[in-house]
Amino acid sequence: PVHLMGEGVAPRPDGTVMVRGDREGHLEILDVPVVVRVDAVELESDEVVRLEGQILGDPDGLTLWLAGSRSSLPVELTVEADRFVGRARLRLSAWGGPELPPVSGPYSLHARSGVESLPTFVSDEVARRMPSAHLLTEYQVRFQLDRRDQFRLSVGPPRRPGELGSFNQRRLQRSHNTGAKPRDAVFFESFFGRNATCN
Repeated sequence: PVHLMGEGVAPRPDGTVMVRGDREGHLEILDVPVVVRVDAVELESDEVVRLEGQILGDPDGLTLWLAGSRSSLPVELTVEADRFVGRARLRLSAWGGPELPPVSGPYSLHARSGVESLPTFVSDEVARRMPSAHLLTEYQVRFQLDRRDQFRLSVGPPRRPGELGSFNQRRLQRSHNTGAKPRDAVFFESFFGRNATCN
């Protein structure tokens, strides 16, 4: 139980107090009118992530999106009373081009009501089932949490278990290089072979 003491702290209009914990064992009291809680996450298909949850409070024009450092994935929402179902398409078209897989990296779930940012977090049941990995044809997605129990979707290359880790990578390089003969080809190397970039 959390007891609020002092004049500067008060419960929400419905009498509840929103409290969440982080990985370091700290409690945080959320002094915001609206909170988005994710109660279920699933890969609906190879191209769609489905989120389901509850809206605690009264949002005005709720929008959700998965924000990455170089790209964002919008979440299409269906809201009924205080419940929502959202679907994020993983393949998107940029500037009228073909639909492509998402840019590799982590994507955190964000919410907004009008111009105000809202906190998002997952239920205890969802937190217990994470992390989980899903290997698809063109990429791998992982459902996981950040340190504030916020949902995070990570996109990476489609590596199978036997391809993960430095040991397996060295093993694959040895098997590939053994007996390999030069081909009639040109090899381009960019930034010491760390990136395939530029033109």
